[in-house]
Amino acid sequence: MKARSHLTVSTFWPLAIGLALGAAVRAQEIPRPSLARQKEVRPPPEAYNFRVGPVFFLASAGLGIEYDDNIGRTSSGKEGDLVLFPTLGLQALWQISRLNTVEFQTGISYTKYLSHPQLDTQTLLLAPDSAIQFNLYIGDFLIRFRDQFSYQQDPGAQGTVNGVASLGRFTNVAGVAVLWDLNDVTWSVAYDHLTLTTNGATTLNGSASSTDVSFLNRTTDQVSSALTFRTGTSTLSGLEGTVATTSYPENESAGYTSAGVGPFLSLRLTRYTSLNASVGYRRFSSKTSAPTTTADQPGSGFSSDDNPRITGSSASIYANLAIAHRLNRYYSDQLTISRDSDVGLYSDLSETTALTYSSAWTIGRQLAISSALSWQDIREITGALGRAPAPRYQFFGLTLGTGYTLTKRIHLTAAYQYTIKLAGEPAAGYSQNRVRIGFDYRF
Repeated sequence: MKARSHLTVSTFWPLAIGLALGAAVRAQEIPRPSLARQKEVRPPPEAYNFRVGPVFFLASAGLGIEYDDNIGRTSSGKEGDLVLFPTLGLQALWQISRLNTVEFQTGISYTKYLSHPQLDTQTLLLAPDSAIQFNLYIGDFLIRFRDQFSYQQDPGAQGTVNGVASLGRFTNVAGVAVLWDLNDVTWSVAYDHLTLTTNGATTLNGSASSTDVSFLNRTTDQVSSALTFRTGTSTLSGLEGTVATTSYPENESAGYTSAGVGPFLSLRLTRYTSLNASVGYRRFSSKTSAPTTTADQPGSGFSSDDNPRITGSSASIYANLAIAHRLNRYYSDQLTISRDSDVGLYSDLSETTALTYSSAWTIGRQLAISSALSWQDIREITGALGRAPAPRYQFFGLTLGTGYTLTKRIHLTAAYQYTIKLAGEPAAGYSQNRVRIGFDYRF
């Protein structure tokens, strides 16, 4: 878990919407070994604003105001609304010893729709990066216990369904990782258990209606490992692999087993440019399953189908290339290209090709500006339980954001996001504009 200087209201808008549409889709997944190699950044105790015994705390509160011109994500008959987002954020650090620490962070929020009160949050939302983590160092070993949790209702730009304004879901990832550090060689092994539990979707089709989507509930158990070699002062390379099983409590005959393996490379090309790349082979095996019996609900985006899920095995190549560049102390950008197959929220198995370009400007000590362009091409290999795969579709996204530090305690934000989904059937696509301003106060 990476601690930050303070939590802002933009935490609750998918990745700032997060600089990238694809990142929002994968806001809370079981981590892969390559992600664990990122350098951990922990603020010093003086970055926190109060202390209780040996525990340091950082608390903040905020208010966000957003206008969404298509809250139902529909191709026609768009309905807009003004939404209020009061938020509270809390981080804590318990420095048990010089190396061993317990870290905690969470953010809670509430959504209030001025014209569609039926979409108001029924329970408090928990930010996607809410987590508790215990870091234990023993000799050359780092043992990390963690539990990451969230409760969200914004469906975001994910899945093939449209017409869904709200999808309540609780996600929890609990696991343990062991890292053996021998300087030029490191070996990591991790186990993670993911639980996804839904409590219904709200759709807009003239009026709001509730849909039971418990067939989307799933659990995933994953074991991953990575062997990393340091060759020189600017190069890391190695081999990583994962084995995972996914099951659906509502349909015991459905589920997947997957295994993947491949090399990775992290290279500093120049003083200001770095490259990260990985490629590998992944294979999925699905259980034989008859279609489930989900009730047809016009406009819900969820329906039963006479066709069974595609069963058997599927194999694909995954690849990721990220080039980060820092022009100077004020400007940096990054280009990411990826292709992967994974179990999705609305579908059993999807293949995604994505391209994202993001940039960030820092103007003095008070003003920051960010932008991102993203594109995703998504092909469902198998559909959601109870229906056949959807046709191929694409997402395009543009995000512009800015933040201004008014005083030491007050931070202001503004962001604009445009999303468009293109599908073979025009009725399955939509476009959406979202504008948000936010106020954050650090106690």
